[in-house]
Amino acid sequence: MGENVSGVSGILGLLGALLIFAGVLVLTYWATKYMSRRFAGGAGSRHIQVIERVSIGQSQQLLLVRVAEKTMLIGTAGQNVSKLCDIEEELSEVPEEAGPTPFSQLLGGLLNKEKKDGQSQDER
Repeated sequence: MGENVSGVSGILGLLGALLIFAGVLVLTYWATKYMSRRFAGGAGSRHIQVIERVSIGQSQQLLLVRVAEKTMLIGTAGQNVSKLCDIEEELSEVPEEAGPTPFSQLLGGLLNKEKKDGQSQDER
């Protein structure tokens, strides 16, 4: 009879640990959602909006920024920030298909290129 009680208490302890773990996961999810809303877009700036950001180097970025009604391209490199140009025309939305190439396609292309290079060297 003592074995049954210890087995049940072990299962209850395991279930308690799982519930605590699930609670921590839920709290972490809610906290990250709150933090992302609070700190996204320059901490709620009403007049300055970063439309798009592209990394072009280790510490270099291009930013498309809207300030009030003006749109401009800004370049950053380390501690330097430079206004590159004003964008006069209205920006159109880019379709989702024009997004970044999936990693599997890039890897497949590189592997195919490597195979072709290997075959051309064998022919020499």
